[in-house]
Amino acid sequence: MSATPTTRTIARAAALALLLGLGTVHAGATNPPVKVTSGGGSALLIEAIKTKRPDLVRTLVKSGVDVNGASAGDGTALIYAAGEGDAAMVAELIALGANVNQPSMGDGSPLIAAAQSGSLEVAKQLMAAGAKPDLIVPGDETALINAARDGKLDMVKLLVAGGADVNLGAPADDGSKKLRTPLNQASSSAIRQYLSSKGAKR
Repeated sequence: MSATPTTRTIARAAALALLLGLGTVHAGATNPPVKVTSGGGSALLIEAIKTKRPDLVRTLVKSGVDVNGASAGDGTALIYAAGEGDAAMVAELIALGANVNQPSMGDGSPLIAAAQSGSLEVAKQLMAAGAKPDLIVPGDETALINAARDGKLDMVKLLVAGGADVNLGAPADDGSKKLRTPLNQASSSAIRQYLSSKGAKR
């Protein structure tokens, strides 16, 4: 059976990863090793991000690894970097063509990840690049709902200033018909008071 384009890309990416110093640390090596995992090119990208290897991220993407591909449990490379609050890597991935609105079921979106991490710098980067504050990801809701639930008032203010709808609800993932909103998910009185002052009604 001949290899498909996808398997060829993954094999090429894995080979490049190994050539760039993955596995063992050689004497005099200046870059940390990256663990080779199953899960294809997306998993390799995330391992490169974990070990702060923008050079490897660039090489993998230029070799054909999909910068918007997702790895279960981590999401896309951009979602992972945003969740880590890694502004430098977020900038690198955006420059390489990462979609700032690409969701991953169970992992949210880049802006949701930034909201959860509390990184105002990354959230600003993403919105400047076109991230939609009101993007709803089933099961993960919106960035504003996450920020309100996590008690991150500064993030809530940033998202509202960026155009987030304070009354936008998202279906709960528990089977109930009740919508989750920033106001009913807010975990502090300060956030509830702020949202109400901005017109939140439910």
